[in-house]
Amino acid sequence: MNLPAPEIVERRPTRLIALADRFTPATRARIPELWQRLFAHDFGIEGLDRSVAYGASFSVGADGSFRYAAGFEAPEGAEPGAGACIVTLAGGPHARFRDRVPMAAIPAFFDAAFREGLAQLAKQGWRQGEGAVFERYPP
Repeated sequence: MNLPAPEIVERRPTRLIALADRFTPATRARIPELWQRLFAHDFGIEGLDRSVAYGASFSVGADGSFRYAAGFEAPEGAEPGAGACIVTLAGGPHARFRDRVPMAAIPAFFDAAFREGLAQLAKQGWRQGEGAVFERYPP
């Protein structure tokens, strides 16, 4: 995959209201089902902006399993309600790999970002921080 050069951007902390599930490398092909549930879910929150969505991977296990959340930026004071959760994305400097790929190519894009992109950044002295790794749609 031809990975674009990453940009280092400063981000503010972002609080998401989301749906989440646990996946493994073998089951990550089911992540689009979580997105379908997200878009069908009625959060019952006035002012929820559904025009920008986030996916976040976190809580990686020794077996390669991970929690993945799909959600929207939560309005101030919004509570998750039944079946939903809050995920906070850390603020500070972030590496942004910006590209438009078909949905079917997203797993390969992520694999390349971790395998090649983060290795390239490590040579420049950058290290992956703690917390969720996330994507934003539209980019």
